[in-house]
Amino acid sequence: MRQPDGTQYKYICCKGACPSAPSSFPQPKDPESKTEWVQGLIDIVKDPYDMTDLSAAQPGIVKKLRALLPADYAAGCGTLRDHSFSTA
Repeated sequence: MRQPDGTQYKYICCKGACPSAPSSFPQPKDPESKTEWVQGLIDIVKDPYDMTDLSAAQPGIVKKLRALLPADYAAGCGTLRDHSFSTA
């Protein structure tokens, strides 16, 4: 999603650990979980390697991007409470 100031965001929402995500990306509280949802928001211009999650700092952008997901997938992502994930 491109913002008026030129910032471009990528929203990622995964069931369980996100494949190929860097170690700094949000992880499920239970590392073995295949049912817990995690999310992350990335500024793709400033952070092309997806190292910094901005979802806690930009909950409005997260909400807008989540709304663009297909309904069945967004339902899972919608179970997330903002700032409820760990970044271990």
